[in-house]
Amino acid sequence: MRLLLVRHGAGEGQEGRVIGHADPPLSQRGRAQIENLLGTAGERPGRLVTSDLRRARSSAEILGSHWNLEPVIDARLRELDFGAWESRTWRELEREDPDRLGRWMRDWTRTPAPGGESFVELVARVSGWLEQWDWGDGSEGATVVVAHAGSIRAILCRLLGVPLDEAFGFEVDYARVTALTLWGSVPSLICRNAERWPDPPPRDDAQRRCPRCGEANECAVAAGKSVSACWCFGTAIPRERLAELPEASRGEVCICRRCAE
Repeated sequence: MRLLLVRHGAGEGQEGRVIGHADPPLSQRGRAQIENLLGTAGERPGRLVTSDLRRARSSAEILGSHWNLEPVIDARLRELDFGAWESRTWRELEREDPDRLGRWMRDWTRTPAPGGESFVELVARVSGWLEQWDWGDGSEGATVVVAHAGSIRAILCRLLGVPLDEAFGFEVDYARVTALTLWGSVPSLICRNAERWPDPPPRDDAQRRCPRCGEANECAVAAGKSVSACWCFGTAIPRERLAELPEASRGEVCICRRCAE
C-alpha cells in the first residue's frame, strides 16, 4: 500500500498569520500550485481523503475532478487548533502576547495555544484516523491525503516513530507531496516534500518477477509476509530498521509468496 500526503495550496491571506482551524478559502495562487502538482501526476489513486477546511477541501476537489474521485472528508485531518491566536499575525503576538507565545515556543509539543490544542493532541487526533481508515489490500491503488503542514508532520511522526520535537525536520510546503509505503509493520519513505508526483510502482511482469525463483508470483509482502523490501514497489526498508523484523525474514530483497512459504 502507498500513502501520499499532499499539503493544500496557499490559502487566501494566509501568509504571516496564525492559521490552524481558521478557514480561509484556497487562493488563486494556491489553485495554480495544486494544478501544477497535478500536471506531474501519473497513476490514478484508489482513494482520496481530505481535511474539511476549505483550503484543503478545494485542493482535494481539484485532484478528485482529474481522477473522477469523490474526496472523503474527515475533520481529524485538520491543522493544529491555535485557539485564541487564530488569524492573528505572528508579529502581533510577539508584540501583544509575548509571554504566552514564549512558553508555547519553548514547549510547543505539549503546550497548547490559549484555547487551542497541543501537538501531542494533534498526533492523537490523526492517529485515530490512521487506525480507523479502511486501507483495503492495496490492489485499488494508493491513498492520497490532502491535509496541512501540522497534520502531515503528525502523521509522519506517528508512522515513522520520529520524536515529536523533531517534527519540523519534515519540510511540508504548499502543494508538495510526501509518499510512503505501508507494507508490513515498517513504513518506508518514497519521497519527501517533492514538487513532482512519485513514479507509479512498476506493473509489468518483468519488473515484478521474484529475484529468487524468477517467476511472476504473488508478492510475499502483499501476502502479509514480513520481508525487508518489496520489488513490486521498488522500496527498501531502511537497514537500521531491519532489527524490528523477525530474524527469519531479513532477506536482501522481497521474494514471492511461494518462496516465502
